[in-house]
Amino acid sequence: MIVEILLLAILYGKLKGGRLSNLSDLTINMWGFIPASFILSYVSIYLISRGNVILFENFVYIQLVSNLLLLLTLFFNRNIWPFNLVSAGIAMNTIPMTLNDGRMPVSEWALRKVGLLQELELLKDNRIVTHTLIGEDTSFSFFSDIVPLLYKVVSIGDLLIAAGIFLIILKYMTSAQPLQRR
Repeated sequence: MIVEILLLAILYGKLKGGRLSNLSDLTINMWGFIPASFILSYVSIYLISRGNVILFENFVYIQLVSNLLLLLTLFFNRNIWPFNLVSAGIAMNTIPMTLNDGRMPVSEWALRKVGLLQELELLKDNRIVTHTLIGEDTSFSFFSDIVPLLYKVVSIGDLLIAAGIFLIILKYMTSAQPLQRR
Protein backbone atom coordinates (compact mmCIF):
# COMPACT_ATOMS: atom_id res chain seq x y z
CA MET A 1 0.00 0.00 0.00
CA ILE A 2 2.92 2.34 0.67
CA VAL A 3 4.18 2.16 -2.92
CA GLU A 4 0.72 2.97 -4.26
CA ILE A 5 0.38 5.95 -1.91
CA LEU A 6 3.83 7.25 -2.83
CA LEU A 7 3.01 7.08 -6.54
CA LEU A 8 -0.45 8.57 -6.07
CA ALA A 9 0.90 11.44 -3.95
CA ILE A 10 3.64 12.20 -6.47
CA LEU A 11 1.19 12.09 -9.37
CA TYR A 12 -1.32 14.31 -7.55
CA GLY A 13 1.48 16.66 -6.48
CA LYS A 14 2.59 16.99 -10.11
CA LEU A 15 -1.00 17.67 -11.20
CA LYS A 16 -1.18 20.41 -8.56
CA GLY A 17 1.94 22.02 -10.03
CA GLY A 18 4.33 20.62 -7.44
CA ARG A 19 7.94 19.71 -8.01
CA LEU A 20 9.48 16.40 -7.06
CA SER A 21 12.74 18.20 -6.29
CA ASN A 22 10.99 19.98 -3.39
CA LEU A 23 11.03 16.67 -1.51
CA SER A 24 14.75 17.25 -0.93
CA ASP A 25 13.67 19.93 1.57
CA LEU A 26 12.22 17.20 3.79
CA THR A 27 14.65 16.57 6.62
CA ILE A 28 13.94 13.44 8.65
CA ASN A 29 15.75 13.22 11.96
CA MET A 30 16.96 9.74 12.96
CA TRP A 31 16.06 8.51 9.45
CA GLY A 32 18.41 5.52 9.77
CA PHE A 33 15.90 3.79 12.03
CA ILE A 34 13.48 3.52 9.09
CA PRO A 35 15.59 1.17 6.94
CA ALA A 36 16.78 -0.61 10.10
CA SER A 37 13.15 -1.33 10.99
CA PHE A 38 12.35 -2.75 7.55
CA ILE A 39 15.56 -4.76 7.37
CA LEU A 40 14.90 -6.28 10.81
CA SER A 41 11.36 -7.20 9.86
CA TYR A 42 12.04 -8.55 6.37
CA VAL A 43 15.20 -10.48 7.27
CA SER A 44 13.40 -12.14 10.19
CA ILE A 45 10.43 -13.03 7.96
CA TYR A 46 12.80 -14.49 5.38
CA LEU A 47 14.65 -16.54 7.99
CA ILE A 48 11.39 -17.73 9.54
CA SER A 49 10.20 -18.83 6.09
CA ARG A 50 13.41 -20.86 5.89
CA GLY A 51 12.50 -22.67 9.11
CA ASN A 52 14.14 -20.62 11.88
CA VAL A 53 12.07 -21.71 14.88
CA ILE A 54 13.78 -19.39 17.39
CA LEU A 55 12.86 -16.30 15.36
CA PHE A 56 9.33 -17.61 14.84
CA GLU A 57 8.88 -18.12 18.58
CA ASN A 58 10.11 -14.55 19.19
CA PHE A 59 8.41 -12.91 16.21
CA VAL A 60 6.21 -10.75 18.43
CA TYR A 61 9.31 -9.12 19.93
CA ILE A 62 10.91 -8.64 16.53
CA GLN A 63 7.80 -6.91 15.21
CA LEU A 64 7.54 -4.82 18.36
CA VAL A 65 11.16 -3.63 18.08
CA SER A 66 10.67 -2.94 14.37
CA ASN A 67 7.61 -0.79 15.02
CA LEU A 68 9.25 0.95 17.99
CA LEU A 69 12.15 1.97 15.72
CA LEU A 70 9.64 3.57 13.35
CA LEU A 71 7.78 5.24 16.21
CA LEU A 72 11.05 6.58 17.62
CA THR A 73 11.91 8.16 14.28
CA LEU A 74 8.44 9.65 14.04
CA PHE A 75 8.68 10.99 17.59
CA PHE A 76 11.83 12.90 16.66
CA ASN A 77 9.97 14.33 13.65
CA ARG A 78 6.65 15.13 15.33
CA ASN A 79 7.10 18.79 14.34
CA ILE A 80 6.10 17.73 10.81
CA TRP A 81 2.41 17.32 11.57
CA PRO A 82 1.48 14.57 9.04
CA PHE A 83 4.05 12.32 10.73
CA ASN A 84 1.67 12.30 13.69
CA LEU A 85 -0.92 10.55 11.51
CA VAL A 86 1.71 7.98 10.54
CA SER A 87 2.60 7.52 14.22
CA ALA A 88 -1.04 6.99 15.17
CA GLY A 89 -1.41 4.44 12.38
CA ILE A 90 1.70 2.51 13.37
CA ALA A 91 0.59 2.52 17.02
CA MET A 92 -2.86 1.27 16.01
CA ASN A 93 -1.26 -1.55 13.99
CA THR A 94 1.21 -2.42 16.73
CA ILE A 95 -1.51 -3.11 19.29
CA PRO A 96 -3.23 -6.06 17.58
CA MET A 97 0.07 -7.40 16.25
CA THR A 98 1.64 -7.40 19.70
CA LEU A 99 -1.40 -8.96 21.35
CA ASN A 100 -1.67 -11.65 18.66
CA ASP A 101 1.85 -13.12 18.65
CA GLY A 102 3.34 -10.53 16.29
CA ARG A 103 0.86 -11.31 13.53
CA MET A 104 -1.74 -8.92 12.18
CA PRO A 105 -5.21 -10.44 12.37
CA VAL A 106 -7.19 -10.22 9.14
CA SER A 107 -10.89 -10.56 8.47
CA GLU A 108 -12.05 -13.61 6.54
CA TRP A 109 -15.08 -11.65 5.35
CA ALA A 110 -12.87 -8.85 3.97
CA LEU A 111 -10.58 -11.33 2.21
CA ARG A 112 -13.60 -12.93 0.53
CA LYS A 113 -15.00 -9.50 -0.37
CA VAL A 114 -11.89 -8.58 -2.38
CA GLY A 115 -11.41 -12.06 -3.80
CA LEU A 116 -8.23 -13.01 -1.95
CA LEU A 117 -9.24 -16.65 -1.68
CA GLN A 118 -5.73 -18.06 -2.11
CA GLU A 119 -4.47 -15.88 0.76
CA LEU A 120 -7.46 -17.01 2.82
CA GLU A 121 -6.51 -20.65 2.31
CA LEU A 122 -2.89 -19.93 3.23
CA LEU A 123 -4.06 -18.21 6.40
CA LYS A 124 -6.34 -21.13 7.25
CA ASP A 125 -3.33 -23.43 6.86
CA ASN A 126 -1.26 -21.06 9.07
CA ARG A 127 1.27 -20.60 6.27
CA ILE A 128 1.63 -16.80 6.40
CA VAL A 129 4.11 -15.57 9.00
CA THR A 130 2.88 -11.99 9.25
CA HIS A 131 -0.89 -12.48 9.45
CA THR A 132 -3.50 -14.66 11.08
CA LEU A 133 -7.26 -14.94 10.68
CA ILE A 134 -9.46 -13.12 13.15
CA GLY A 135 -10.97 -15.61 15.55
CA GLU A 136 -12.88 -15.66 18.80
CA ASP A 137 -9.70 -15.14 20.82
CA THR A 138 -8.37 -12.26 18.70
CA SER A 139 -7.53 -9.15 20.70
CA PHE A 140 -8.27 -5.69 19.28
CA SER A 141 -9.81 -7.01 16.07
CA PHE A 142 -11.22 -3.53 15.34
CA PHE A 143 -7.60 -2.35 14.77
CA SER A 144 -6.87 -5.39 12.57
CA ASP A 145 -7.02 -5.73 8.77
CA ILE A 146 -10.78 -5.42 8.37
CA VAL A 147 -11.21 -2.82 5.61
CA PRO A 148 -11.61 -4.30 2.12
CA LEU A 149 -10.12 -2.14 -0.62
CA LEU A 150 -10.03 -2.92 -4.33
CA TYR A 151 -7.49 -5.74 -4.18
CA LYS A 152 -6.32 -5.87 -0.57
CA VAL A 153 -7.45 -5.74 3.03
CA VAL A 154 -6.08 -3.01 5.27
CA SER A 155 -6.47 -1.70 8.79
CA ILE A 156 -7.59 1.68 10.04
CA GLY A 157 -3.95 2.18 11.04
CA ASP A 158 -2.86 1.50 7.45
CA LEU A 159 -5.26 4.20 6.27
CA LEU A 160 -3.80 6.71 8.74
CA ILE A 161 -0.26 5.82 7.65
CA ALA A 162 -1.27 6.26 4.01
CA ALA A 163 -2.95 9.61 4.72
CA GLY A 164 0.11 10.89 6.57
CA ILE A 165 2.54 9.84 3.84
CA PHE A 166 0.28 11.31 1.15
CA LEU A 167 0.04 14.65 2.97
CA ILE A 168 3.78 14.85 3.62
CA ILE A 169 4.62 14.29 -0.04
CA LEU A 170 1.87 16.56 -1.31
CA LYS A 171 2.75 19.42 1.03
CA TYR A 172 6.47 19.27 0.31
CA MET A 173 5.94 19.00 -3.44
CA THR A 174 3.46 21.87 -3.67
CA SER A 175 4.60 24.26 -0.97
CA ALA A 176 7.58 26.53 -0.61
CA GLN A 177 6.86 26.63 3.12
CA PRO A 178 8.08 23.75 5.28
CA LEU A 179 5.69 21.80 7.46
CA GLN A 180 7.72 22.12 10.64
CA ARG A 181 5.90 23.82 13.50
CA ARG A 182 7.49 27.00 14.70
